[in-house]
Amino acid sequence: MSQDNEHTVDADLRSGRRRRWTRLLAAMAMSAILVALLSRQTSLGEIAVVLASSDRRLILLGFAIYAVANWFKGLRFRLATSTDRPVTRLDVYETTCLYNMATGLLPFGAGEISYPYLMRRWHDVGISQSTPALVVTRLFDLIMVSLIFLVSALVIRQQLAMSSQLIFVALVVLAAAIVALILAPWMGDRLLKILESLHTRWSPERLRQGGNRVLAAGHRFIDNLRQISNIGQVAAIGFYSFLIWGISYLVFLVVIQALGYDFNYWMAAFCASLALMTNLLPIQGIAGLGVREVGWILGLTALGFSTAEATTLAFSIHAVTLSYLILLGLLAGLTSTVRRSIRRQEGIA
Repeated sequence: MSQDNEHTVDADLRSGRRRRWTRLLAAMAMSAILVALLSRQTSLGEIAVVLASSDRRLILLGFAIYAVANWFKGLRFRLATSTDRPVTRLDVYETTCLYNMATGLLPFGAGEISYPYLMRRWHDVGISQSTPALVVTRLFDLIMVSLIFLVSALVIRQQLAMSSQLIFVALVVLAAAIVALILAPWMGDRLLKILESLHTRWSPERLRQGGNRVLAAGHRFIDNLRQISNIGQVAAIGFYSFLIWGISYLVFLVVIQALGYDFNYWMAAFCASLALMTNLLPIQGIAGLGVREVGWILGLTALGFSTAEATTLAFSIHAVTLSYLILLGLLAGLTSTVRRSIRRQEGIA
């Protein structure tokens, strides 16, 4: 490699590191600002009192239900990932738990890449095989959260002190997710054709080989996406999505009841949906701190809670659910490391 090329690579690496640090600092600043603003309505002491007085048995039950929900998420990922590699249910479960921990902790959606990264690194599943599964399952997640929010809002509408604008937003999100799911293979194919045309006409010779590899990977991605998009596959993924979110909302209900509040399933689903929809916002902090609380506060105040009580409960719920995903993610990482070490020693991997 020439000296000029070495300088160019070094400059690119430094630029990439600066961008990553900039995003991290922006996320930390965002979380700090939102938490500081929200903390005017509550205090660490009040949150600690709520957490300390929680029902430990229900907290443990919530963790067990959360682990079950992740098992079904793993089964859905395994179903949606097109591969001939011998990837077991437990392999995908461990990967799913670590993926959930990454998405829950990292800002700006950075954790989303952890699933294709881990499947490639640990199980030799190509990125063009695992990424379509991620795209389709995330669209199904969006559909299910929007749908459950609408149903819950209709069921408890007599208890709500809210504008119909939130329901309208949920309808728009639901419609957009369904359209994206239906048109994803077609849109991807059209985008590839445009990129191929631009590459053929305008790419300099030194970039041709790399561009051809990227386009080939894009074609594999679209082919795998088409395989997922057949009616039988979509129906199975939809069924698993229904189970996953039905169970996941039960986790929120158990946590809220453990913290001493008498909620029913639809009240918990309504508030949790608003908290989950904050993931769509372009501004995200570390572990969703501050942003996720805003969603909970919107839902709780719509149910008649004071802003102060809603803020205290929002931080308490987030603390418990965050502990769930961290604990399960660490356990999954530990068991995966041990199992892969045993496989290497036995000459299997």
